[in-house]
Amino acid sequence: MEKYLVLDIGGSAIKYGIVTGEGEILSNSQVVTPQTWEEIAKIFDRLVTEQPEKISGVAISAPGRIDVEEGVIHIGRALPYLDHINFKKYFKEKYNLPASLVNDGKAAGQAELWLGNLKGVKNAAAIALGTGIGGSMIVDGKVIQGRNFMAGEFSYVLPTEEPLMHNLAYTNSAVKLVAELADVIGLEDKTDGQGVFEVINSRENEEVNKIFAAYCKRLAIFMCNLQATLDISHVVIGGGISNQPILIEELNHQYNLIRENIPRFRNDFEPLSIDSCKFSSNANLLGALYQLLLEQDKI
Repeated sequence: MEKYLVLDIGGSAIKYGIVTGEGEILSNSQVVTPQTWEEIAKIFDRLVTEQPEKISGVAISAPGRIDVEEGVIHIGRALPYLDHINFKKYFKEKYNLPASLVNDGKAAGQAELWLGNLKGVKNAAAIALGTGIGGSMIVDGKVIQGRNFMAGEFSYVLPTEEPLMHNLAYTNSAVKLVAELADVIGLEDKTDGQGVFEVINSRENEEVNKIFAAYCKRLAIFMCNLQATLDISHVVIGGGISNQPILIEELNHQYNLIRENIPRFRNDFEPLSIDSCKFSSNANLLGALYQLLLEQDKI
């Protein structure tokens, strides 16, 4: 049974684990993300050399614009010291191990495609709701990378009217939604998602209901546009907010209202399947490994 070292490099923490080629996570932990290449290289060295059994490769998920073919981060965003590092070359030359590198949003989609709620689906979208909106587009059973490896960067989707700066990340940031509703409710902690969703679930505050419905309607419109563009059949929603069943319920409600009001759309397109992602905290680990197995023709 082949085992792999898999890492999910985030702005504040690096999650890592040993995962089998079948996607079974044998162990996992995390460490604080350092602020220099020298420090992160020491972490890599410890994780590779201290494994009690031989590993068959290293799979990495990270934020930014990533060239999966070369294994290079071009724009590391929160971790600029990783820019232009060739991860494939680094692990091959230093440890004689094959390595892969993939964007974190695309990794999450690949986890769903491999072992999650998109398994067996040909055309779909995975949407991750957080501070911004990331994700991936799946066409013919493959995650699209794009000419500049930027496919699925939904934050940049523009509105149909001015101001253009009010892109999808501005209007539909999950963090912004929680902060706005916390203010309406009168919560001191503007990050209190649990408190916000207690009120949403009660359906007793009309202003909260209105703002939440508008948030979901904007996402439903976006899903309709994706469906019209790529004829997708499924959408899965990720991010911490996706753990709230009422979000999926309201997204389906708003999507169905759009279908009811546009007969041509209803007649020409079959209904989308809209659901939450199967994986949450470990999605990027599984999706990163999927990338390595894909490159090695093991999937």
